[in-house]
Amino acid sequence: MKRIIYTLIISLVFSGSLLAQTEWIVPEDQNLKLSKFQFDETTQNSGADLYLINCKSCHGMPGENNFVTLPTLPGDPADIKIQGNTDGGMYFKVREGKGLMPSFKKILTVKQTWDVISYLRSFNADYVQEVAVAAANNRWVDISIKLEYLAHDKKLKANVSGLEGEAITPVTGVELRLEAVRRFGKLMLGETVATNKEGIAYFEAPTDLPGDPEGNLKLIIQVDDEEEFGLVRKDTTLKAGLPFTPVSLTAERAMWNSMRKAPIWLLLTYGIGVLAAWGIIFFIMLQLRTIFKLGEEEETKEA
Repeated sequence: MKRIIYTLIISLVFSGSLLAQTEWIVPEDQNLKLSKFQFDETTQNSGADLYLINCKSCHGMPGENNFVTLPTLPGDPADIKIQGNTDGGMYFKVREGKGLMPSFKKILTVKQTWDVISYLRSFNADYVQEVAVAAANNRWVDISIKLEYLAHDKKLKANVSGLEGEAITPVTGVELRLEAVRRFGKLMLGETVATNKEGIAYFEAPTDLPGDPEGNLKLIIQVDDEEEFGLVRKDTTLKAGLPFTPVSLTAERAMWNSMRKAPIWLLLTYGIGVLAAWGIIFFIMLQLRTIFKLGEEEETKEA
């Protein structure tokens, strides 16, 4: 009896946790958030590319209901359940994530997030975009970023300034994101950091990130809020990584290499599989030949 009661309690707790995962409350201020970017063909195309890379593996293709079956179903983005969200609700959920839905705050910029939403809205024939009114608190123009490596502190220092009226002043309170260019994409280094009253932001320098043979890293620092400030970005190379001499991806035996340099175990497995397949085919042919001969013998006896 106790075992049955324990089982029921565990089932209720588990069911409650699943229900809690599906209940996704968006803060009111975020729910009313609007894009300052006008959705058009360009934003939809950009969003489509980003969706294929980051979203398709779980949500499938919009309108085809081929999403992955998970304990909490991702759902089809073209369905009313997802389309029923406000633009701000979509934005919040993509940026923050919840449960099995990962946060894309470190993967997508503000502009890229809105591009994905633009693409999803293209599957809603009744959708009419409401564009946010441009804010007036961006008082700087011609914003620039300088990035330097402080070797003794193991920090990266960003200095942001812009033209305010006729004077160049520090750009304060702006969120910056720092990324390292890697062989297969970009790696965000830490969280976004806001500039202080002097227009300066510090990032922890990576201590184990390989660079080129001299230890140089290709870095990209940019203003995270592209809605407010537009695309403000600085590409630079700093000696902030570990010296590393890259090896050609085809130099050693690997899964992605040519057949001559494929792993030995893979070649053996493939060879054995081919031999086994032909062996089965040959065995079936022998059995058919035997059956055919037995049929001929039976016909001869009956004659």
